[in-house]
Amino acid sequence: HVHLPNKPWGAIQQLGINTFCRFSSVSARITKAPKKDSDLEMGDGKDSAVEGSVNARFRKQKRNQKQREVVPAPPWIRTSEEMRSKYWLGNKASRPKWVRDSFDKKLVENKKIVDWNSFFANREPTVRAANTLLRVFLARKDFNKVLTTFREMEERGILPDEYSYVAALTACAETRDYNQGYLLFRELGDVAPPGAGGYLAMMHVCHRCGRPDEVVSLMEQAQRAGVAPTRMMMTTLMAGRAREGDLDGVLDILQEMRIMGQHPDALTYNTVLAACARAHDAYKALDIFGEMEQYFIPRDRVAYNATIQACCMGGLPDDGNKLFAQMLANKHEGDGSLAPDLHTYTIIIQYYASQGLMEEATAMMAAMRDEGLAPDAKVHIALMDACLNAAERLDSTPARAELGARAEDMLAGALATLARPS
Repeated sequence: HVHLPNKPWGAIQQLGINTFCRFSSVSARITKAPKKDSDLEMGDGKDSAVEGSVNARFRKQKRNQKQREVVPAPPWIRTSEEMRSKYWLGNKASRPKWVRDSFDKKLVENKKIVDWNSFFANREPTVRAANTLLRVFLARKDFNKVLTTFREMEERGILPDEYSYVAALTACAETRDYNQGYLLFRELGDVAPPGAGGYLAMMHVCHRCGRPDEVVSLMEQAQRAGVAPTRMMMTTLMAGRAREGDLDGVLDILQEMRIMGQHPDALTYNTVLAACARAHDAYKALDIFGEMEQYFIPRDRVAYNATIQACCMGGLPDDGNKLFAQMLANKHEGDGSLAPDLHTYTIIIQYYASQGLMEEATAMMAAMRDEGLAPDAKVHIALMDACLNAAERLDSTPARAELGARAEDMLAGALATLARPS
């Protein structure tokens, strides 16, 4: 017996019709369901064996039809013997990124590869193999060996391609060697017209060497050569403007990127936030920081630090403290990638010291040490300046002497930090 609620008869009748229709459809599906293999093979009488064999052949034929065709292996898959002997000679198809990364990781961790001879002991020297060796040294941050390997290619008669020049230009950017980078870029122009990678690498060299005007001229030269600006090229141009404190120029480049249909990534937004911090524009920094969340751009520690610095320098310290509290909450929740680092504490301590808040700055320095972070010279110098500024505003001689003694301690700590081997 089913209890029916107090409903009109029409609703109860409609409920019964719907239930009947559902039961009918389910029963129809059950009756039309195919029988199991065991049921098909079973039979009564002398025809059961013949019927079972026919059904078995029919099922086997269906399985063969449903079986996927054998697809040949992609051209980038090679055995270990082929990798040692041929190393993808004649293979024009590019390998997937995960294959290249896994192969490079093994080479980077291989301690036996230290120079050209150790790498090409069991390999034929080709341009592709030499580029792999350049990539290994770049991953190890051994930039001198990158340049040495590049010159070794020329001495052994291996013509470098654009990737080889890009790797050498990257090493020049990291070592701040503008003259050698300029000569390499000229050589690349003599071999073949540079592409987006070549222009980007040279822009990095100019940016790291403090030549923002040449970054702009390289961008104009690339556009005249018919090279479409990439997102990384626009970001590098933006970084040059940000170093000069030209926030309006950075925002103009960001708007130009959107007009061109290029979507800014986390690196682009971090560059804009750094420009906001240099310009002490807290409101624009908070707008950009919220825009990252709106467009689902991951906000890393660099974004938090730049926004906190903009808030502290732009007159919104309360918003900076809120962001610092969010970073601490992320650490307590287990996300160590967003935990405050040395730079975060340095920004806040410098702000407290500039405002003459000695107690807050000292407490932040103690919290910094509790987190296992050793204060650097910037922290000691900021606290020393705060002690001296506070001592000048006091009339009491003992209090001024006490602050002077604390300033001497901070100076000693700064000197000890600078003398510490890195």
